Amino acid sequence: EVWVSEDSLERGAFAVAGAMAAATTRMRVGLGVVNPWTRHIALTAMEAHALDEVAGGRSVLGIGASNKGWMQDRLGIPFDRPIARLVEYTRGLRTLLSGERLTAEIGGQRVDAALDAHPARDIPIVWGVKGPRALELSRQADGVMLSVLSSPSYVRWVRENYAPRDTIAYASFAVDADAGAARERLRAHTARFLGMHGPSAITEQAGLDQGLAARWRERLLEGRDASDLVDDEI
Repeated sequence: EVWVSEDSLERGAFAVAGAMAAATTRMRVGLGVVNPWTRHIALTAMEAHALDEVAGGRSVLGIGASNKGWMQDRLGIPFDRPIARLVEYTRGLRTLLSGERLTAEIGGQRVDAALDAHPARDIPIVWGVKGPRALELSRQADGVMLSVLSSPSYVRWVRENYAPRDTIAYASFAVDADAGAARERLRAHTARFLGMHGPSAITEQAGLDQGLAARWRERLLEGRDASDLVDDEI
């Protein structure tokens, strides 16, 4: 299976996933993840239906709450109650994708609509989450998409403590004839995401020093590169 991210202002995930689905026959194609702020719930349902048709029932829909920095600070979209928003959005999506009419308030918008046609199967919906409350509620989804840099020990910890129905995690890689060059391309990427995580279960379960994790976080917030703090072993 191959998963496509839709982080802030990157390529639209549905278009990329559709292209992958059209060019393949066996692999699952996952959206990991889209958010409930920039996509109206009806639009997400429409796109998910179309993608699953193109993929012949091989798609997985991942949704996540995103964050205030991307949604409110950069895009001007009010960001509040992210986990509650994720719960109501998931329930509404299941209603629309089942072919039923959705009559509810989703994200402050009154929705009274139904798809003109619905998928031939129940499309799996997974949550892209990392906070304890969201992980606790993740049994409402069909699985969890764990964050970039999820170590094997962190994946085990999530499974043992939250028992998700399914567990997916991104593995970052670079390809080059020179292993050192490939590693260098990943160093800045690794530093950036370690800064996003900071002192947390993700870095703690990986056995990383939490004081160093705090320094990665500080560098990110200051807008400074932290690649020099990421050695080859990390």
